[in-house]
Amino acid sequence: MNDHQESRPVWRIVLTVVIVIVMLFRIANACSKKRQAYQTSPATETYDQDMQRRIQESQQQYKRYEEKQSNDLFYASYSALDTLNREVMRKSRFTKVLHDTFIAYDISSNVKVDRNSLYQNNYDDSLRGAIKTPKGLAIFMHAFEFKGDVSEGLKSVKRGCKLRQVKFEKIASSQSMSYTITKQNVVYRGYALAFLHDGLLSTFEFESSSENTAQLKSDALSFLLNNLKKVE
Repeated sequence: MNDHQESRPVWRIVLTVVIVIVMLFRIANACSKKRQAYQTSPATETYDQDMQRRIQESQQQYKRYEEKQSNDLFYASYSALDTLNREVMRKSRFTKVLHDTFIAYDISSNVKVDRNSLYQNNYDDSLRGAIKTPKGLAIFMHAFEFKGDVSEGLKSVKRGCKLRQVKFEKIASSQSMSYTITKQNVVYRGYALAFLHDGLLSTFEFESSSENTAQLKSDALSFLLNNLKKVE
């Protein structure tokens, strides 16, 4: 898979986002004109409330859509993401890390993001951050309150994907899950690790379109050993 082939979905996603923004602008503009036409109507207040509710619903739907598109954008190649213009990177909440940088993961741990990696944070309720390394490895980090089967918790963080070839393995105090998913007609292998402690489930998912499961497992163990640091 070459970078040119991988980069095409990036511009398709960007174009879709622009189209949605234009549609929202037209909805707001139409609502504004209708309010002016009905200013003398006895039902003006009810109408305004209804229009305001519709606008808010549209904005919320767009926010959810934008977050999904931003997450899907993360599956483009590293070179394609690295050449995005600043405005697209800002809207997608991408940052290129020029030096080794520590970011907060939870109240007791920090994660080191290696230099030249791309870091993304959509401020999702459970997604603490995502990293794209120069070799194309995608790393997703979640942490959330959880009670129940750790295997189900692991699957829940990938609920937006159609998981295939799922296998679970118990490793010491952690639970692992290997799987495959398809994004933009490209198959990605994944290897995830989960830790449950005091009702907090921490998960790390490692995904690549070129590495096999054994390589991903090695990447995962190396990352946790070298990049996850306890706060003292």
